[in-house]
Amino acid sequence: LCLPMIGFGQFQYKLDSVVATNNPNSRTTIMNYDNQGRNIGMETIYDTIEDYTDSAGNVIYSCSGNYHSTTYDSQSNPINLTSYWINATTQNLDTLSIRNFIYNSNNLCIEQELIAVQTPWGPPSSQSIYLSLNHSYNTSNQLILTESILNGQIVSKIDYYWQSGVIDYSIHSDWNLNNSTWDSSGFTQFNFNAGNLINTNWNNNSTDYNYNNVLMSNTAFPIFIVSEWALYGISAYTNQITVMQFYNTNGALTATEIFYYSPFQSSSIYENTEKKSVVTIIDLLGRETKGTKNEVLFYIYDDGTVEKRIVIE
Repeated sequence: LCLPMIGFGQFQYKLDSVVATNNPNSRTTIMNYDNQGRNIGMETIYDTIEDYTDSAGNVIYSCSGNYHSTTYDSQSNPINLTSYWINATTQNLDTLSIRNFIYNSNNLCIEQELIAVQTPWGPPSSQSIYLSLNHSYNTSNQLILTESILNGQIVSKIDYYWQSGVIDYSIHSDWNLNNSTWDSSGFTQFNFNAGNLINTNWNNNSTDYNYNNVLMSNTAFPIFIVSEWALYGISAYTNQITVMQFYNTNGALTATEIFYYSPFQSSSIYENTEKKSVVTIIDLLGRETKGTKNEVLFYIYDDGTVEKRIVIE
């Protein structure tokens, strides 16, 4: 998981680490940032080594964690994300996948190219998988469609449906090669309270989100946008997530992730002197607005900062 540095007032906040518990493979993730507050590295260490075996039960690869590195363009858009397994035997970083991101003139990610050097759910290998994710948006810059193209063949899509400025639900469909039709295989409901995403439910597997009280400016971050978990980062301007809890189809808690942040004075980090632009304006309930008088509004800029304003008539 990875979030950019976020701002409110004169302070800047960054996500330092995420600790996952109640999981067969509990882990700790540490974030690294550059002098502009952009996440450039994310290292996850497993509590126990994960072994991959062949059909005979022989261990062919042991993994002690993973690492992700990110590079940016001049607009601070992530343009490359390279992922690695941490080899438990040699402690080397073995390349797992390479993601490249393409943006339109509105700085919205319209395509992701994924080159995966791995077997499905297995260790790195000589086998390469090429996957392209193509994203389409409506006139309000809301993500409405993601198409997955595997080695030149469309294999799946996700349709997103919005209501009152926030994501309502999405439908995942797989392309049936036998009869050339779409088979709906997944339904995700997104549940909000006062603009905060508090729960997602995917085919009766649910996730609860808990927050603190610091307003967060969410910019579209590609680690999220690869999956449906991206959408709360795009659609909802929420408080910082402090805890995520995952439940299976039986309602049993399967994993908990705890998020740790650090505050910084804005003067203590590099200030981008380039002119910044307003991405959107929201009210106290997280609803997009064009701006009204005598009301507290939050102006969210493309550099990740948030400005609180009120115009009194």
